[in-house]
Amino acid sequence: VYAGSPTPPALGGEPFTDEAQIGAYALEAVRWARSAGIVNGMGDGSFAPKKGATRAELASILMNLSERVLVSRLSIPNAKPAGLALDKDGSLLVTDTYHKCIWRVKDGQAVRIAGAETAGDLYDEPMGSYVDAEPEKSCFRQPWAIVPFLEGWAISDTRNNALRFLDEISVQTVNASAGESDLPTGDYGVTYERPTGLAVDEEGNLKEEVFHAKEGLK
Repeated sequence: VYAGSPTPPALGGEPFTDEAQIGAYALEAVRWARSAGIVNGMGDGSFAPKKGATRAELASILMNLSERVLVSRLSIPNAKPAGLALDKDGSLLVTDTYHKCIWRVKDGQAVRIAGAETAGDLYDEPMGSYVDAEPEKSCFRQPWAIVPFLEGWAISDTRNNALRFLDEISVQTVNASAGESDLPTGDYGVTYERPTGLAVDEEGNLKEEVFHAKEGLK
């Protein structure tokens, strides 16, 4: 959707060894994705179209899409997308670990919807902060994953060891690590170290992946 309808350029080298097994409806898209560096196939030169993708393979594809297609089209200097989520209106929400903010992308235009600009470090990269406030006044240190949750969005703020909740009114802490004076513990009392991946199950429960879990969110 966000790449439009690209036409694959003439490819150098050998095609995937099992290209004949790729459905006709998908062949052009696969060739384009390969030419754009989004997919590289299996180590033996095949594409394995009938094989299910692992979580790691999907993560690699999404990261390649973010870095090689999305960033180049948005023209946001130094952007480092980490998480992507599709909204009901067809727009894409993107977490940016460089600018420490959330972008809404639609029709090729990016609008900053949460995460205020902060001072830069020695290399002029925004340092981010920790502020629960109205979206435009809120601050993150490393917004990572983003998923639809309740009537808004759950975001893992990795360097703040926190899960944050974003809606049209505010950014709030869902829960955070205890024992650090500048990081409040949420009402649920759940603690984290470097929360990363997020998902919501069929019952609406929020699931998280952490570098080191102190407790789980139930």
